[in-house]
Amino acid sequence: MSIRAQVRSLVVQNCSLRAVTAAMVAASYPDHVRAIVLEDPPLLDAPPLQTDVTKALIATPDGPVSPSTWQWLFELRALPPEERLIKARALQPTWAEEEIGPWAASKGEVQIAVLDAAHAAIGAFPWRDVFPRIQCPMLLITGDPSLGAIVTPATARQAVALAQQGQLVQILGAGHSIHRDRYDQMLRAVKAFLSSVEYE
Repeated sequence: MSIRAQVRSLVVQNCSLRAVTAAMVAASYPDHVRAIVLEDPPLLDAPPLQTDVTKALIATPDGPVSPSTWQWLFELRALPPEERLIKARALQPTWAEEEIGPWAASKGEVQIAVLDAAHAAIGAFPWRDVFPRIQCPMLLITGDPSLGAIVTPATARQAVALAQQGQLVQILGAGHSIHRDRYDQMLRAVKAFLSSVEYE
């Protein structure tokens, strides 16, 4: 028996571009995914502009254009590890220390050559075609676009309406990294959603 045939009740949760993978898995393998949780996925009609790191990682195309859309990352990457960590703490003062350290370290390991491809992929997700194929319960968690969240209220409503069993939770005071900005509120939302999911 294949591994695929043995998988029955996956619950898939992920954020940002990785939430695209979660949605695609649920749409492509409906018999194997019990539920999905999508945290501020890139539901856009055009690639976003990377601008102000103090507003998380992504601003919509209507936002201000910086001379280099990746400039904040270049600057953070160039810092020595100790200075990068100090800068990260200043940029994200509400994040848990367990999040700050790995986040800062990861910026020093970014491969610049992949950024353009990653940037293009963010705006290439055909979510209006994918979401109607998601049969399992789906929780879409969004933040505040003014703080850097990607999904706007109007887009969020459209997305959950397209899904066959879509639910929506907006967490105020959170930007793009909702699980870092408002961990307790997100955890409560996920627990409440999963408690309503039926398992075989």
